[in-house]
Amino acid sequence: MFNKTIDYIKTRGVAFEISYQDKKDLVAYNTTFLWTTVLIFVNIFVAFASGLHAVAFVNFCATLGFSALILFNHFGLFKVIKHVGIILANLYVFFQSVTVVPDLQFQYAYCIILTMIGLVFSQRKYLYIHLPITVLFFIVTKIAYHYIEPAEHIPLDQRDYFAMNNGIIFLILISVSAVVFRKQTNIYLDEIEQKKNLIEEKQKEIYDSINYAKRIQSAILNNTELIDVHLHKDKYFILFEPKDIVSGDFYWAAYVKAKDYIKIQDFEVRISDDLLYIAVCDSTGHGVTGAFMSLLNMGFLNESIKEKHIYEPDKIFDYVRHRLVESISDEGQKDGFDGILLCINKTSGQISYTAANNNPVLVSQQGIVHLPADKMPVGKGQKEDRFKLYPIHYKTGDKLYLYTDGYPDQFGGPKGKKFKYRQLEELLLTCSPLTSKELNTALRFKFEEWKGELEQVDDVCLMGIEL
Repeated sequence: MFNKTIDYIKTRGVAFEISYQDKKDLVAYNTTFLWTTVLIFVNIFVAFASGLHAVAFVNFCATLGFSALILFNHFGLFKVIKHVGIILANLYVFFQSVTVVPDLQFQYAYCIILTMIGLVFSQRKYLYIHLPITVLFFIVTKIAYHYIEPAEHIPLDQRDYFAMNNGIIFLILISVSAVVFRKQTNIYLDEIEQKKNLIEEKQKEIYDSINYAKRIQSAILNNTELIDVHLHKDKYFILFEPKDIVSGDFYWAAYVKAKDYIKIQDFEVRISDDLLYIAVCDSTGHGVTGAFMSLLNMGFLNESIKEKHIYEPDKIFDYVRHRLVESISDEGQKDGFDGILLCINKTSGQISYTAANNNPVLVSQQGIVHLPADKMPVGKGQKEDRFKLYPIHYKTGDKLYLYTDGYPDQFGGPKGKKFKYRQLEELLLTCSPLTSKELNTALRFKFEEWKGELEQVDDVCLMGIEL
């Protein structure tokens, strides 16, 4: 029962504190003032029995004041009360000192207050306030001995007794303060250690889940076997660098044999034509959220071609946008992706594409050509017109580049600025004579060199195809 009562009193106000430091300080503060109040309360009877009524009155007032501090802490006022408590303690020592003869040396109780200040206030600015104030109180008390007549005089034969009594009180309070602060520190350190271990365990579970998600995403992304069959290994490359473990950027490929005849302007597909689709896209977000979006987007791309038998790239993007809007954008979210979708008719050699915000780049002997793109995303946006279909007129040996904004948006270099699209295009033009494997290595090296020690800001996905 006694221990429960003590625990109840010393934890008053803890529920209002957030940080471990404040909780520790509050419990130690309450405990110190609790035992201070108890010892002063006992001192009331000792002083009254000795005929020192003024001393008893000062101790009675101190008992009420220090008890009120714990009461106010109960209402969540610790941030103010901890300052008030130090001032009250200084006032108590001052009045107790000048009430009786200087021979008792009660002014050295300021040492206890200095100890409490060092333990309670972890912020340096508060130390700079309260330490000088307490020292000032000590100086004023020493001066007051010469100008203020004590209210009561203790007989010479009792002064040793009262000095010993005060010494015992000082010793108890200093010991209690030190023990309580050490105990509270250990309690919260143990709790922090337990929570640290729990966080590490949860973090490991999360990382294991994300790494497993990476395996799933990689299994879906790695259509390189399909691309190898239709483009040959030495005719293309993919530079893929997720910002986090999993990526919102994705590359995707699909192959179908046409079942219908389609003729729309420059786009013609005959029955049984071999159609290879390649996409490089940047989903909303990155990391886990981006990875979920990329899986959803790839699913809708597969659905449009394999199940709905839509062959025109522009209509494929229209369909995917419709599915995204009806699936996840009904509450106003602008989820979707920017990207480029190629349709390579391997039978006729014709290449057509559609593009959402991202422009394909064609590098030929004549230089670099920025191919057009629609300025709207595949998803809910300010503009929701139908996507356009664009043909690509090329010569054998030309190189086509599809990429997201991760590479040009990367900060780095000597001034910590973005790489930018213009510098990327100049790099592609300069490295154009290289083989696909060499070009991949050169681009990867340049990216790492530019990034240096800076953090990668976004997922990177860049694909080059020799036509």
